[in-house]
Amino acid sequence: MTHIPTLAIYGAGKVGKTLGRLWVDRKLVSLADVVCQSRDSAQQAVAFIGAGTARSSSESLHLADIWLITCPDDSIEQAAKKIAADAALPNNGLLLHCSGNSSSQALGTFGSAASVHPVHSFANPETSLAQFSGSYCTAEGDEAALKLAKHLFTAIGGQWLAINAAAKPCYHAATVTASNHLVTLLDQAVRLAQKAGLNEAQSRALLKPLAQNALDNLFNHGGRASLTGPISRGDTETVASHLGALAHLSDASQDRDLYHALARATLDIAETQAQPPGRLSALKALLRIKPAQT
Repeated sequence: MTHIPTLAIYGAGKVGKTLGRLWVDRKLVSLADVVCQSRDSAQQAVAFIGAGTARSSSESLHLADIWLITCPDDSIEQAAKKIAADAALPNNGLLLHCSGNSSSQALGTFGSAASVHPVHSFANPETSLAQFSGSYCTAEGDEAALKLAKHLFTAIGGQWLAINAAAKPCYHAATVTASNHLVTLLDQAVRLAQKAGLNEAQSRALLKPLAQNALDNLFNHGGRASLTGPISRGDTETVASHLGALAHLSDASQDRDLYHALARATLDIAETQAQPPGRLSALKALLRIKPAQT
């Protein structure tokens, strides 16, 4: 009979509760302790998962084959030290955290260590139980830890991707840009459309298909092939009119600065496209000017 490893979860928030429930339901692990700052929080996690013993982080920890650490990034190292100090991990045990930014090195040298970041929104654990399958899981760590971690995550439908531990902050910046910063950018677009007399609902309806089409083109063909619009055409007068309009909006200095920065970055993509000689020269000169001077 195959040995089912024991699992303990340290910091069982939305991520810990969801993964714990998925693994327990599929009988991939036997859940031991669920550790949170307060026993009440741990009991709520145990109730959701349907297994385990609720404990507070101030109590002594029990031995488990796998420790899943899903507390905030700045507490990962402290959690690993606590597990080591309580001798709660066997010599061949696995220490695992799910941070998108911190590498497995945050776990120290207390055991076989890996970091696996599920690229999934865990806003609602109940919803995540049904929707997790198919999510990408980016991973790095030592070989033995990755072998076990890969088994756990792919068994619940995760798509496994290996990443470079040293460049993990760049990877995390990519995910933030593609999600959080995209919200910021499209929020700006909706607000600017309202300046032209559209209401918020109309602005969203107008911009949604445009944004979706741009995303489809980008992910299917790449930035160079997908970029269109005034900067790609070298239309300096149009870009200048945008900057001028934003400069005269009393409440839009941040929008102006963001537009200017994005225009300069967009120009870099335009330069990789096949352009007639000198087509972008006037645009380059315009965009070298600081926003306050436009």
